[in-house]
Amino acid sequence: MREGVPPEGAMPVTSSATVRAPGHVRRIVAHRVRRLRGAIRPRAKTEAPGLAEIPGDRPWQHKWNVLEVALAFAVANNIVGDYLEFGVYRGGSFIHAYRHHRQLFERYTLAHQARHTDDPFLRSKMRFFAFDSFEGLPASEQSEIPLHWRGDHAMSFSERRFLANLEAGGVDLTDVATVPGYYDISLTPDVGPRLGLTRAAVVNVDCDLGISTVPVLEFVEDFLVDGTVLIFDDWFYYRGHPGRGERGAFEAWLARHPELVASELMRLYPTVAFILNQREPG
Repeated sequence: MREGVPPEGAMPVTSSATVRAPGHVRRIVAHRVRRLRGAIRPRAKTEAPGLAEIPGDRPWQHKWNVLEVALAFAVANNIVGDYLEFGVYRGGSFIHAYRHHRQLFERYTLAHQARHTDDPFLRSKMRFFAFDSFEGLPASEQSEIPLHWRGDHAMSFSERRFLANLEAGGVDLTDVATVPGYYDISLTPDVGPRLGLTRAAVVNVDCDLGISTVPVLEFVEDFLVDGTVLIFDDWFYYRGHPGRGERGAFEAWLARHPELVASELMRLYPTVAFILNQREPG
């Protein structure tokens, strides 16, 4: 090799600057690094056609990280129970929960069924319950909530269109039950027996409002098991006030149940997930 002459096909080196990769290569590498660090979430492939963007876009999709962790916790800890979501809107998170759990459970089953063929967890099947008015949010004090929750029938999406989105997203509707109606009317004691709901592994509370969260928490009491995960989708709304919204409703409910202990599983704005267990005596 002649001194000072680069080999054939090599990039020539200038004396004035360090060699840099082309701009588009640097952007791709930087993007992948940020994804690995959790700063960017790829657009979910489970979204059904027609699911519109909503305020917060990327943070909204980030919330699904909490949902994924909750489902992974339930599978890894062999919690037998169903998935309950309160406030399903267009079905984006519901579809994601269904598909993500199916993948987790299938992988877990393949890894362990040979040695544990009769295990009740491996023989169980999670069902998915959708609770929503399908007529929008109930009336509330408009000045206390963000703009995207305001107005008559805000966040309204019909049950028919919700189910159509689920089908388009690959959800088997035989695994799904819907309970329409505002919670203070629809969450009656006969719902569990009528639908065969007895155990909740993961409860996703996306009620937006405190007044909606109160009857939800009272309703799920009968279905809690050791290790049930409670997700509060809008924990940090109401400017993070601890006495308002989903957070305020949960804090008041937990104070009425000293026999329960809530351990934080994960938080990622604006969502928090807790694990519920019976408090140890003494």
